[in-house]
Amino acid sequence: MTISQNLFNDIFTVAEEVIETHPDALALDPTADLNAKVLVRIPYIHKPKNNAASAFMNIKKSHKNWLGLLLLELGNFVHGAQADVLIMHSSASAKSNTKRSQTWHEFVTELHTDKIIHRNDISERQARHLSKLIELLSVNGFKLNGCGELGFVDEDGIFL
Repeated sequence: MTISQNLFNDIFTVAEEVIETHPDALALDPTADLNAKVLVRIPYIHKPKNNAASAFMNIKKSHKNWLGLLLLELGNFVHGAQADVLIMHSSASAKSNTKRSQTWHEFVTELHTDKIIHRNDISERQARHLSKLIELLSVNGFKLNGCGELGFVDEDGIFL
């Protein structure tokens, strides 16, 4: 079965229009979203906690699912292109729950386990570190080279 060029052009035009008119709509392919958009926005509601160094974020289920897929993909970056492997095995700016230094791969794995599997809330600090990792992969990586930013936006429209 072949698709005519006109049909392909029509589908492509509709996809471009959806991206322009609904910039917060996310596909189930985080890598494609990051590569296709200048900025991927994740809206959240600020949720302060007592005795916490950083406030937590209340994120809609669809966006949390997208973040879960992103973390799974990032966890696989330790296999493949050398540029991505080097970044994932480099020292992360984020500290682990045990207050020790860790690699970006350990950060992603721990974040996925704690926030997606155990369904705990993501802190604003963890979101900043995740955005930093995407920025590193955009500048120095292979698979996400030149990709858009990952931005977290609170209910007042303020970027994290």
